Amino acid sequence: MTLILRPVGRGNWRPQTFTVDERHVPPMLVRVGERFSLGGVLFRIAKVLP
Repeated sequence: MTLILRPVGRGNWRPQTFTVDERHVPPMLVRVGERFSLGGVLFRIAKVLP
């Protein structure tokens, strides 16, 4: 599963790609628009790709 992330807040930041190898982690339930913190930066999920 691949997540396309954008930082929350002002500015035109380049999207970040976060790839999860589902063989090594339990299933993740995520949806577009959900926010989470990664490395001290608050991100918003812009797209979820299989």
